[in-house]
Amino acid sequence: MGIRNLALCLVHIPSQSHTPQISDWKRVTVSQKPKSSGIIESFEPIEYAAKAYSLMKSAIDKYDPHAILIERQRYRSGGGAAVQEWTVRVNMLESMFHAVLYTLAQQRQSDFLVHSVLPRRVTQFWLTDVEEKMNARETKLAKIGVAERIIKQEEMYVDFNDEAKEVSQAFNQTARREARMKLDDLADSMLQGLAWWKWHVNRLQTVDEVLSWEKVIKKPAKSEPRRAQNKSTKKVSLLN
Repeated sequence: MGIRNLALCLVHIPSQSHTPQISDWKRVTVSQKPKSSGIIESFEPIEYAAKAYSLMKSAIDKYDPHAILIERQRYRSGGGAAVQEWTVRVNMLESMFHAVLYTLAQQRQSDFLVHSVLPRRVTQFWLTDVEEKMNARETKLAKIGVAERIIKQEEMYVDFNDEAKEVSQAFNQTARREARMKLDDLADSMLQGLAWWKWHVNRLQTVDEVLSWEKVIKKPAKSEPRRAQNKSTKKVSLLN
């Protein structure tokens, strides 16, 4: 998530298919950098409140989503003690997105859910087999590599349609490392959506597996009193 480059990925899961479909995948510029050097860009909250409302409302009206994932922003980079001014601005925009979505949900009585996704959890999910420690740049390249394998149907099956198909072709055609770095925001948005879907599927599979367990009732020994039979029956309680 960012002010200059905010990546958006629309993931749809058909009810009769387990293959995710991505039909919209792009970068959105929340605030344009002034073309003239004499113009000072405003980062006042009142300015960004209007931009956050316009972006979220148009996205809700266009996509009618069931779940919205927003990447959780950090306050510090690289473990530094100082909080950068640009980080404060991005965090302000993130908070406004949540406030706008909550307000829209209450006004319309909509049933869409909003989740704050930790980037570290998404990275650990897709790079769980990577043993060596990577820096920020290497991690970006590794996640772009995962996105490329997904597009090539090597990691999992995903259908890319409409505008998203053109973006997916850009991943395959990009060869230079300098150009590849510009794709990290797009890769992150897709990986977050697919990781959330996989978490949801895995959770449902776990619930189904637990509920399908057969109750094992041990027959009490002849020397045991009959009241011990009740103690041999075990129940599994699942809290979600």
